[in-house]
Amino acid sequence: MLRINPDDVFPARNLPGDSEKWGRSIEDEVKKVRKQGEVTNQFLKASNRKSASTASNLGEQIAAIANASVVEQSSFDTGVTGFTGWYAPVLAQVTVTSLSGRISITWGGTLNGGDGFFCYEVKQGASTIITRASILSNPSQRVAVSGGASFAPSGYNTRIITVPAGVATDISLQLNTGSSFTYYFGGSILAHPVL
Repeated sequence: MLRINPDDVFPARNLPGDSEKWGRSIEDEVKKVRKQGEVTNQFLKASNRKSASTASNLGEQIAAIANASVVEQSSFDTGVTGFTGWYAPVLAQVTVTSLSGRISITWGGTLNGGDGFFCYEVKQGASTIITRASILSNPSQRVAVSGGASFAPSGYNTRIITVPAGVATDISLQLNTGSSFTYYFGGSILAHPVL
């Protein structure tokens, strides 16, 4: 294909009579077609760049949706009693990575006899993001359960927490009581990323 710049000036022709006028009109049409071809080519290049960008964004959105569909759950049902304050071993813990930095957690459990609290703690590596003590001191965030010998009440709560995005986050269920007679039947923690 012969490529000619649309701004090229054609040399004078030696056409007889009315042929000169016809030649100029053909030359003008050729220039218009070439100019339109260049504009179309630029449009196609821009469209291709936009399509590539859109595909990249869609890929990121699909990855975020796939990440948000991962639900992690951990529980214990061995029965725990005979302590006051915080129970030392971690009985239930999940690890979640959220691309948005938002994680939905549900935690709580069941006890029989005594009064107890189900709390949680959030860590990323060695850094504690949310302390269990801050959850215990906030009545709207802790799960308080009072039990009796003849029934086993349970309680659960759900919260969306904010953490640094894209980092593995450990969320552990924490138990606290003021009486060594409190008997925890079991508990669980569930977490998943939120878009």
